[in-house]
Amino acid sequence: MTEGNVTKETLGELNGLVTKELIRRINDGEANSSDLNAAIKLLTHNRVEADDLEKLQQEREFLSDLEFPF
Repeated sequence: MTEGNVTKETLGELNGLVTKELIRRINDGEANSSDLNAAIKLLTHNRVEADDLEKLQQEREFLSDLEFPF
């Protein structure tokens, strides 16, 4: 990456790092109101809605019930 040029890969990496840090702070009970607002904005900007989250949870539950032979 050259200075001044930001790639989609770099933005994706930053998004992932910020998301992981916010999740860590929330899970560890360290999140303050600014962290929670940042998490909400991150979800909003990525157009994550309650229906999407519910669907993901259902998919996780379904997959966790499956027994894979490996």
